[in-house]
Amino acid sequence: MKKILLILLFISFCLGQSAHAAPNKALEALETLRRGFSGMNDFTADIVQEKQMA
Repeated sequence: MKKILLILLFISFCLGQSAHAAPNKALEALETLRRGFSGMNDFTADIVQEKQMA
């Protein structure tokens, strides 16, 4: 009986660890968007400056 309980405990521990190791898809998607937008320039400051100069 102790062997079965020990095996079940070991299996539940292994399953619990694998669930935490799964990658977070939402976080990966946000990081991809952040990297994509980091290369873009904000043109609103340029437009405001041109309007002020005109």
